[in-house]
Amino acid sequence: MGEIIFESASAYIESCTTLEARITAIDAIIDQLFTASAKAAESGHLDEYWFDDGHIKIRSKYRSVTEMTNSIAGFQRLRDMYANRKGGRMMRLKDVSNFTDRC
Repeated sequence: MGEIIFESASAYIESCTTLEARITAIDAIIDQLFTASAKAAESGHLDEYWFDDGHIKIRSKYRSVTEMTNSIAGFQRLRDMYANRKGGRMMRLKDVSNFTDRC
């Protein structure tokens, strides 16, 4: 099977068929963005970002490190939404009697 090239990360994420696959794809993108932003911060120059896992290639352009970190935050929020859809949210309520001082 040959490589598949996507012009955006959103197209790559949309190509995944399960929530688990989408979460895994987003995690891989976030990891690569962290690496690329570290390199860009070090050199002060970033023209284009490539994600290449051997099977998939994604090409994106960022104007600055700040734009890239904003993208990371957006992908993290998106990942959290997918994780919440998969597992739901849980809240534990406690009775006020559990908060009394027992010393």
